[in-house]
Amino acid sequence: MPRPIFIVAGAVALVVLIGGVTASFLLGGDTAATDYFRGRTEASLTERYRPIIESSLRETGFYDQYRTLLNAYNRLPMADKPDLNLENYVIDTSLERLYTEIGTQEALIRQDPVSRGSALIGAVFGGQD
Repeated sequence: MPRPIFIVAGAVALVVLIGGVTASFLLGGDTAATDYFRGRTEASLTERYRPIIESSLRETGFYDQYRTLLNAYNRLPMADKPDLNLENYVIDTSLERLYTEIGTQEALIRQDPVSRGSALIGAVFGGQD
């Protein structure tokens, strides 16, 4: 299974292969790039993280009881039940926070590309000699 960084890198490579950055990408809203990458990576990241979350829950020793309870709950004949699936909650919340943070950083870069871009480059490469 691909690592999350490779999923994002694959989406970046796809942009390059299909002709680079489009006008909507450049001239779109404050989070146009984030929205694009979210659309290209969210399903893959969800698939990648699901077994990790399940494994972590199994380590707690309560996973089998949780699944039994969840299966019984899902069989209840109720309309509009809230989703109590813990794996979905953890994955959805984590990815929402990830894309929100990426979008926040993108918006800051769009507001002041020269200084924010330099700060970002410095943060990424500054400590590497």
